[in-house]
Amino acid sequence: MRCGRGAPLEESWMNKLYGAAVAGCVLMGTAGVLPAHAVAGGVSVLRGQHYGQRIFPDDSFTVSDPSQLTGRRVHFVQGVDYPTVNGAVQPRCDSTDYSICDAFAELNTLDGFDPQPRVTVPFTGSVDLNSVNDGDFFVTDASGAFASGMRQLTFDPATNTLAGISDRFLQEDTRYTVRVTSGIRDGAGNAVSACGSGGCSVSFTTRSASNRLVSIR
Repeated sequence: MRCGRGAPLEESWMNKLYGAAVAGCVLMGTAGVLPAHAVAGGVSVLRGQHYGQRIFPDDSFTVSDPSQLTGRRVHFVQGVDYPTVNGAVQPRCDSTDYSICDAFAELNTLDGFDPQPRVTVPFTGSVDLNSVNDGDFFVTDASGAFASGMRQLTFDPATNTLAGISDRFLQEDTRYTVRVTSGIRDGAGNAVSACGSGGCSVSFTTRSASNRLVSIR
């Protein structure tokens, strides 16, 4: 069961597509082995290599593509980022989970991420959702200025994943940075480990506009 807070916002078609991509699967098994950088005895932000084990959105899930308006294209890798079922990434989809691969294939045609992204942050343990605010979980622009806070905050105890939707639309075809700090508290009230004293920062590029995308929204 998920717990959350915040005023409801209309969810974009792209965020719904990400939801479809992971529907019916668990991003991280609770019995899985934590990465070597996980802090023993404390809760930290995961910094793994594939989708579900690092902050998202992130331009590490894109490749250079000069044919795109943004110069980048979303690039999830089958067998590495998806499909994840019962905590394990499968080499391919089959008749029981083909919709996951279909959703990721559609995402891989895009030239960036949603201008009102659903941001996810995986942790090694539980966090106190009431400790999360716009000073500890937010988005900045290229100059480092505050661009957006988060709303519709949720924490999924099955995957230890914090999620929120930006509280405003970001500029299209623009680079932004997700920032997470140790101001967030774990379930015991202790500060989480967030990539060192400077906090975690992950950059991503918003997609460009097109008549096709506007019609789908």
